[in-house]
Amino acid sequence: MLVNGAATRIVEPSDRELLWDSVLRGLASGQQEPSRVSLANGRSIAIRCEPILDGIRLVGALVRLAAATARTRGAPQPRNKASTPAYGGSSLTDTELAVAEQVAQGLTNREAAAHLYLSPHTIDFHLRQVFRKLDVRSRVELTRVILRRQAEAPR
Repeated sequence: MLVNGAATRIVEPSDRELLWDSVLRGLASGQQEPSRVSLANGRSIAIRCEPILDGIRLVGALVRLAAATARTRGAPQPRNKASTPAYGGSSLTDTELAVAEQVAQGLTNREAAAHLYLSPHTIDFHLRQVFRKLDVRSRVELTRVILRRQAEAPR
């Protein structure tokens, strides 16, 4: 298994067999949606697979990793923008929530960007939106809000 620099920060060598098994199941079932995988360290990630074929023979797979968000964990999505409030936790988009969760884990903007496959400038933009919507002024306040939200989430 070959991994890029961003993936080496997510996937431990002990996770590779688990990932490959998940990839094979996803490819065999023709699954198009990202699937959730729990890594050895307890972290949950979403993976999307694309087969690499030599004729009709499977010779590999391109696996895209992302931190699991509310969407990939199966949480219901807002029906439309009109019903989405402008402020508060329920106003966060999937990307804003993913950025907030990464920051709450103590990652820098650059690290969060690598985990989410976004640019650090995009992370900065989304983080400013999160701060505004949640009415927080620091990463510490944001972490408290996210941890409280995760503790209150139904399991």
